Amino acid sequence: MFVNNYNDALAFIHGRTKFKKIPTLDRMGDFMKKLGNPHEKVKAIHVTGTNGKGSTTAYLRDLIAEQG
Repeated sequence: MFVNNYNDALAFIHGRTKFKKIPTLDRMGDFMKKLGNPHEKVKAIHVTGTNGKGSTTAYLRDLIAEQG
């Protein structure tokens, strides 16, 4: 579609089909399968969040060091 003016642009934008988004991890799971599920082979602890990452990481470091 060629847009000639502002009203045509609005009609194009608002006339598009609206798809309902359903948040799932299905696509990510399929992608990881194609890669051979590398996340299952890596031993890691992923620390995230807004606050406390440094202290949590220090605590985990000490805990793991104690366990050998």
